[in-house]
Amino acid sequence: MPLMQQGHNSYITAIVITLDGIIKKLLYKRSSMMTKIWLMVIVMTLGLSGVIFAQEGECTSGNCNNGQGTYTWIDGNTYIGLWKDGLPNGQGKYTGIDGITYVGQWIDGEKNGQGTETYQNGDEYVGQWKDGKKNGQGTYTYQNGNKYEGQWINGKKDGLGIATFISGSKYDGQWKDDKMNGQGIQINESYKYVGQFNDNQRNGQGSLTFSLGDRYEGQFKNDKMNGHGIYTWIGGDKFEGQFKDNQRNGQGIFTSSTVKIVGNWTEDELDEIDLKKWKEDNLKDQKIFIRNILKPE
Repeated sequence: MPLMQQGHNSYITAIVITLDGIIKKLLYKRSSMMTKIWLMVIVMTLGLSGVIFAQEGECTSGNCNNGQGTYTWIDGNTYIGLWKDGLPNGQGKYTGIDGITYVGQWIDGEKNGQGTETYQNGDEYVGQWKDGKKNGQGTYTYQNGNKYEGQWINGKKDGLGIATFISGSKYDGQWKDDKMNGQGIQINESYKYVGQFNDNQRNGQGSLTFSLGDRYEGQFKNDKMNGHGIYTWIGGDKFEGQFKDNQRNGQGIFTSSTVKIVGNWTEDELDEIDLKKWKEDNLKDQKIFIRNILKPE
């Protein structure tokens, strides 16, 4: 939203029209209320978008047309900086009564270029702007210490970026629409995940390495092991087959240094019929602990 001034010594800057990315200015002075109404009707009839009728205020010091000046709106918001053709252009500082402060570059009343915006809750963004929105490279620091550093498009995290959290966890990868989307690396004290994300969740192909040494490589859905995958325990035992919600479900093969089991699994347990068959074919008179075979440490 462009920052506009209105009411310099009864002069009014009334409308900024943004159409197909081009900012068009319609300036009029000492206009009557009837003139304003007719102008509004014309604009609405033409279907023009991005029309802003700015609040009234006054230039409290300097030159708020072309030069350095301070402008104060009737609601208490202020702008101090450079002006051109009655609009903020160049370096300037905007202070809002809502606690938002922006210090940086402006073009035709819009935040454009490098700038810093701070918020009432303590959050801060330092980076590039275009047409009043975060666009390009920038760093957003949350009041709790969490941070995002990377690319932005139209005010949202979009592109490559790194998010770090005070908990010690970290995400480095692709973003879209403010969420982790695409290829990325997620690290915390429990695991390291390398693979695909969708809407902030592990979705697609990836590998998950746990801090204790176990490793899963395969398909994910809704942040869990779902689909075909290979789970390898730190001791070398391995299961290859189907998973559902982090458990072995479906056809699979368990192998260790001494045994191999082929069968169907349900909720992480080998089906009874397959277990019975495996016992008949492999154990016979051997004394072996089934529990340790089926659920390795």
